[in-house]
Amino acid sequence: MPRKSCHLNLFMNIHFQTHGLEQTAEILASLPARALAAAREEMLAQGELVRETAAALCPRETGLTADNITCRDRSTQRKVAVEVRTGTRAKMRIPATDPYYYPAAIEFGTATRHARPFMRPALEQHRASAARAVGRAVEREVSKR
Repeated sequence: MPRKSCHLNLFMNIHFQTHGLEQTAEILASLPARALAAAREEMLAQGELVRETAAALCPRETGLTADNITCRDRSTQRKVAVEVRTGTRAKMRIPATDPYYYPAAIEFGTATRHARPFMRPALEQHRASAARAVGRAVEREVSKR
């Protein structure tokens, strides 16, 4: 039986290109790093909102799945990425040999249980507002001198 993963990644690519602004080279040189830092900070805040919503939407039979949804920074120097995911098999106390991964069974359903999505609806609920919030954070940073 194929294993399904139950995590969402929020990615935003930010690229800067300048032409004819030699007099502001020093400001512009620091801009990508400052803008990425602002984007990273805001994406973490937005990822936390997605995590909270997913936990609230998650069916609470034991509470273990909802209590183990995490948000973490997966950014690099060139990419801002936030990951919201359910707990690992160890945290969920699911043996490695067991093909039944409970969070995925809830999200996607099984042959005998209907799907009760909680991760995808949480992301969809915040997708547009998160993109706007990250854009505003970067815009604020860019407008600073």
